[in-house]
Amino acid sequence: IYGRSVSALLGGLTVILIYLLGKELYGQRAGLLSAASLALCMDIVGINHFAKYISLLNFSSVLTILLCVKAVRTAEDRRRRAFLLGAFLCGGFSASIQINGPLLLLPLGLTFLFSKPSGESKPSIHLFIPYLATYLWGLLMGTPSLLTHSTYYFHAVIDKYRLGLLTGSVDTLSPLISILNYLFELASVFGIPLFLCVAGGGVVSAIHWKKEWKPHAVIYSFVVCYFLIMTLFFEDKFPQTKHIIAIVPFLSLLSGRFMDHLLNQSYRLKPV
Repeated sequence: IYGRSVSALLGGLTVILIYLLGKELYGQRAGLLSAASLALCMDIVGINHFAKYISLLNFSSVLTILLCVKAVRTAEDRRRRAFLLGAFLCGGFSASIQINGPLLLLPLGLTFLFSKPSGESKPSIHLFIPYLATYLWGLLMGTPSLLTHSTYYFHAVIDKYRLGLLTGSVDTLSPLISILNYLFELASVFGIPLFLCVAGGGVVSAIHWKKEWKPHAVIYSFVVCYFLIMTLFFEDKFPQTKHIIAIVPFLSLLSGRFMDHLLNQSYRLKPV
C-alpha cells in the first residue's frame, strides 16, 4: 500500500509539473488543458496505480525539462545558473532510475548551449564542469553503489544497449512498421480524440516553430530521441506501453496547445 501511495502521489505531482510547463510555454489555459490531457490517459493512471519506478522516472524527467525550459527563458544570470544546476541534478537522478535516463543529456546539453552568460557570444566549455559534477552528484544520490560497483554497472549498461542494437526490431520488422506500431500504441494510450489533439498540436508547433523554438528544441529533442531508440534499436515485436510511457507527459503538452489554439480561433470567429 505504501509503494502504491507513493506512485500515485508522484503521478499527481507529474500532472502538476505538466501544468507548470504548459503554463510556462503557452499560458495558463493551455497548461490546464495539457494537465487534463495527461490525467485522462488511462495508461498513465494504470501505471501510477502500481509501485513501479516509472512513476518516479516520469516525475524526475518532467522536472528536469521544466528546469531546462526555465533556464532557457530566464534572462538573469544567477537564476539561470540555479535552474540549470537543478536541471543537471535532476537529470543525474533520472539516470539512476532507469537505463534510458541518460537520454536527458541531450536536452541538458542543448540547454547549456542556449543559456550563454550575458556579454558572451557562446558558453565556455570550462563552465560545463560544475554542471557535469552536479549531474554526477544526482546520479550518485540515486545509485550510491556506483562508487563500489562501477565496473558491474558499466558492463550491464553496455550489454543492454549492445544486445538491443544487435537484436533490434530492424531484424524482424521494417523501421516504418516499427514506428507505426508504436504510433498506434500511443493512440491507445491517449485514446483517439486526445491523440488527434496531440497530432494537431504537432502541426501547430511546426507552423509556429520560430516562436520560442529553443524551449521546444529542448523538450522534443528528448521525445524524438527516446521514441526512435525505443522503436528502431530494440527488439520488440509487440509494442509495450512501458517502453514509451516516458514521453507521454510531454506529448500531452501538444494536446493542450492544440485545444487552446482551437478555443482561441473560436473566440475570434464569434460575432461582436
